[in-house]
Amino acid sequence: APNGWKPLGDDCEASYTASGSQCLKCAGIPKPSNPSCRMVGGLDLDPLGDEDCQRIAAGTFASCDSVAAANREACKGVVAACSSGDCNVVSIWKSPSCHTDVSAAYKYCYFHSCQDSFLDSPDLDGHCDEAVGCQGTFYSLARRGSLPTLPPPAPTPAPNGWKPLGDDCEASYTASGSQCLKC
Repeated sequence: APNGWKPLGDDCEASYTASGSQCLKCAGIPKPSNPSCRMVGGLDLDPLGDEDCQRIAAGTFASCDSVAAANREACKGVVAACSSGDCNVVSIWKSPSCHTDVSAAYKYCYFHSCQDSFLDSPDLDGHCDEAVGCQGTFYSLARRGSLPTLPPPAPTPAPNGWKPLGDDCEASYTASGSQCLKC
């Protein structure tokens, strides 16, 4: 991967959808319950691709106007956080996905700030260490050296003076296996 990004966790494994199309199952994203890794943000970069997710995490992305209008503000917020060096793990929706309920152009990316201890022993949600094998829809990449310690979450400016109450939303899954956010 470019810019010093290296795979985190197991490699993606080939599988098939119910209709017989080849797809990939991966190691997943950092588990939200792990205190040594904090989610900075996430968004769907449709119609852009994997390398654009890496550019956001590296703080070198300058094309938020290219993403769907509904995701532009989220893009700008994540770019601002990552440009300060706050993102050393990026989790990217793997295409072709075994999930058939999203468009082929869907490209969700999560950005994390993780301690070196997490990078040494990644705690990902894809179940690769279980008998079923990897089940994740995301693969994760890490870059070392950008964060010596886990900083406290930076306050995120909210539009129109609104301030979020409570904890940040966390990635989770519905009973049917679809990804969602718990807030």
